[in-house]
Formats: sequence, C-alpha cells, structure tokens
Amino acid sequence: MYGRVVILEHQGIAITDAHGASDDQLAELDAMVGCRLPGSFREFWLVAAGGTVEYLVRGEAHDGNHSFSWILPGDRDATENIFETLTRWRRVDGFPQSYLPVAVSGGGSCLFLDVESGTVVASIRRSPSLETRWVRLADDFASYLQQLTPDREALLEHLEHDCFEAGDVDELEAWLEVAIPDWRAEPELSQAVERARRQVADE
Repeated sequence: MYGRVVILEHQGIAITDAHGASDDQLAELDAMVGCRLPGSFREFWLVAAGGTVEYLVRGEAHDGNHSFSWILPGDRDATENIFETLTRWRRVDGFPQSYLPVAVSGGGSCLFLDVESGTVVASIRRSPSLETRWVRLADDFASYLQQLTPDREALLEHLEHDCFEAGDVDELEAWLEVAIPDWRAEPELSQAVERARRQVADE
C-alpha cells in the first residue's frame, strides 16, 4: 500500500515510501554529471528518492498521459539506483551524455533531466512492439512538477483491490488529503473510499 506519506510542502505532491537522499549522494551525483543540478531537482530528490509518485504528466502534441512513478534512489545497495542506471544508459549508442535518469515506470519507460538545457524528456516504451520514442515533457524540472496530476485510475484500483484492513484505507485517505484536498466533494472518490471501508469491515 502507500505506506508513509511524505509531503513536498511547496508543491503539495504526495510521495510514498521514500527513503530520501543524502547531501553526500547529491554531491556525488553533481560530480558524475559534471555540474550542479538545478535547485528544483535537488529539493525534490532529497525528499523523494526511492519513493513512489502516483501522478501523471501529459506529453507533447497529444502524445497522451505518462506516469513515471518510481523515483530512482541514491542508495548504491538498491537493486536499481540512479548511479548505476545513469552508467547503463551512457553505454547506449547515441544516448545524450547530458541526460540524467530520474524516474522509471513499470513498463520500462524512463524520465530524464537534461542537465545542460534543463529540459525534462522521457523515453516511452510502448507495448506490444516495445518500440521506444522520445518525448519532451517540460522546459525545466520545476515546470514538470507543476504539471503533475494525481493518477486517479491507479488510486481507484488501489481502493478496490489493495485494501485488506482499515489501516490500508487510512493510508489512502492520508494520500488523498495531500494530493486532492477536496476529494470528499468528488462522488467517485468519496464513494470509492466508503466502499473500501465497508469491504474491510466485512472481512
């Protein structure tokens, strides 16, 4: 389930199960990319590293909505971390060396920050062909964060299928309070929470 909810107060973004990053890890990342990373990314990654962000962002020119829910951690002991992911991508022929991987999706797509231009782009892997294409998402990382919108479909699925005890529903409500403060005024969301409460009460 969602676990511990971590809030970026200045953005109102709900982040779950985040380990965060250390100043030493951030300094190592600066050294690896060869420059000081933008402040908006630094603030976000220090809190969100290793966490889940159940949000969507719209791609360019009607490309559709995308989700990059898992923020790469700075812990080198993690199975997948930002340092090893960057090293692996840099071995790919033609890969822009200024691109820093930030987050990944379950389908193999990846979010990048261009440390030279500041823009945010993504490699989108589409099923069933597994064809990969590049999409520009934002002019800078701060703009990317502002474009994020809660993934309501994922939330409704969690409420329907992943609530087994009252604490699970409590955690989802805590997430809603951050991500969609007026959720009680939305029938679809409020009714889904009520159904989840009844379901765990009956089990």
